[in-house]
Amino acid sequence: IAHGYKKMANEIDANKELKARIMEIKRSLDLELEG
Repeated sequence: IAHGYKKMANEIDANKELKARIMEIKRSLDLELEG
């Protein structure tokens, strides 16, 4: 059970990193469009 929970936590962390990266890309695109 603990192993499955750890795997799920790792996937959640990966999703957080992915979302953060997407937000960074969107922000840089917005800046390019404005500039």
